[in-house]
Amino acid sequence: MVAMFRNILLKFTKQELPISQFCTILLKCPYDVNIKPIDVFQNQDKAFITINTTIGSDNNNDFTLNIDTSIKANVHIEGDNNINIGNFYGKYIKAYTKHGHINLAKSQCEIIRLITDNGDIVCKDVIQAGDITLKIQNSGKITTDRLQGLNLQACVSNGSIDVGSSYCNKSNFEIDIGELKLKNLHKHVTINIKEEALLNITGFDGDACINMKKGLANIQFSRITEHSKIHIENDGSLILRLSDECQKENLIELLSNNFVLTDTINMNVNKNNESCELSPIDGKKDGLYKLHVNCKKAHVLVNSASWSDLFEKSFGVKN
Repeated sequence: MVAMFRNILLKFTKQELPISQFCTILLKCPYDVNIKPIDVFQNQDKAFITINTTIGSDNNNDFTLNIDTSIKANVHIEGDNNINIGNFYGKYIKAYTKHGHINLAKSQCEIIRLITDNGDIVCKDVIQAGDITLKIQNSGKITTDRLQGLNLQACVSNGSIDVGSSYCNKSNFEIDIGELKLKNLHKHVTINIKEEALLNITGFDGDACINMKKGLANIQFSRITEHSKIHIENDGSLILRLSDECQKENLIELLSNNFVLTDTINMNVNKNNESCELSPIDGKKDGLYKLHVNCKKAHVLVNSASWSDLFEKSFGVKN
């Protein structure tokens, strides 16, 4: 079948097809795929398909399928190799590959679902959808700029997740082993580290449910808007950085056998050997949202974070 498909591709190198402006592109292809929208000033009722061939290192032909179609098209691609998707504004973008990378440019849809068994997922610029799923079944990296939507799910078994910002109503991040670098998180966020990972969060504005089996965490809160929790089950360490607003408007409940509060913390402190409660210096407690930190087997350092610190680390600005 592969030999037959190669022969067909060698004969079929370019074709123009009539389409509806709101068409659906459904494609199954074992080779690299590039799909991008036609220029909005061109005719939107045609699709242009071309096939490029190159000689690989094994002296066999390598094929790349290129599709130019309507910017309003729905895109559904399944394949074995790399998938590159331009900026589309249809109802959905769905892509699955067994061994390749998935790259998505600025897009806006109702559903965006990108899944690879082994490979990287890269989302450039602003990605906006009601539901966003970014999933790597085994090893790889998820890298994004700005994500906007109702529901976000980003998962990798062994690798990393690097998010520039998430303005989704609900964001769920899952990893077995690896590293998470999460900036500018907003609203409701759930993080589940199943085995061991490095977790770095800067500029968090919302509520959090963070569960770690084991690992190192550096978490900056700029604002806590609902009851939240951080739980490290086994050995590890947590650096918790609280903005001035968090120190004035929230309660912090800390359970740990080994914790340190720096002199920069401006809160009332009520502590014993294994627990500590931090409350605003003005004495108010009623109606405040609480951050519950359960790290009985981990080391905890609680520090203050100024707005300039939050800004610099969230946006990479240096004085």
